[in-house]
Amino acid sequence: MNIHMNSTGRSEDLSTFNASTTPTTEDRNEYNFIRCILLVITTILLLTLNPLCLVVLRHVRSIQETTKIFLRSMTIADLGMGLFQALPMTVLAISETEHIGEVFCQVLSFAGEIFIYGPQMSILLLTVDRYISVVYALRYPSLVTVKRARISVCLLLFTYVLPVLTNSWLNVLIYYLRNQDCRRVTHDLLISNYRSCKRCLPLVAN
Repeated sequence: MNIHMNSTGRSEDLSTFNASTTPTTEDRNEYNFIRCILLVITTILLLTLNPLCLVVLRHVRSIQETTKIFLRSMTIADLGMGLFQALPMTVLAISETEHIGEVFCQVLSFAGEIFIYGPQMSILLLTVDRYISVVYALRYPSLVTVKRARISVCLLLFTYVLPVLTNSWLNVLIYYLRNQDCRRVTHDLLISNYRSCKRCLPLVAN
């Protein structure tokens, strides 16, 4: 009897604790409202200030051209983050939808993986550029040229785009190996193309 009463009391205590700690609908609405406001502000700042920075960098003459290259790469990466990360998140948060098209989701994921490392890498290049200009001030014009700056930005872009491309092709290959229908469709397509080529070769030879 005592055991039954103790278990009943514990279950009531747990239910009371769960009821007191479970977020209510008003709490969720407040959280979503604050989240939407922050996302809207962030998106507006990213999509307005970064193009403004590009315009300013184009007209300012007091900044060295090599430093402008690194600043432009960082600004473009931030703009990409605004277009492919902040803007879709804001639209989804305002519309309160969680399901988007598969193709659109893959495009956003691919672009997001590319642009997410861009600002950090650009800051790294800019830090190295400033370090060389301070430590090797007299040799800076010969060490850091416009051509070398552009090559370094392109190489850095290649280093963090290549893993994304490799990962995408690996995912396609894994999906092909696991999906029997995909293998069958690909096989039939290759066979049909091969047969059409065999029919066309004698005509071309004649």
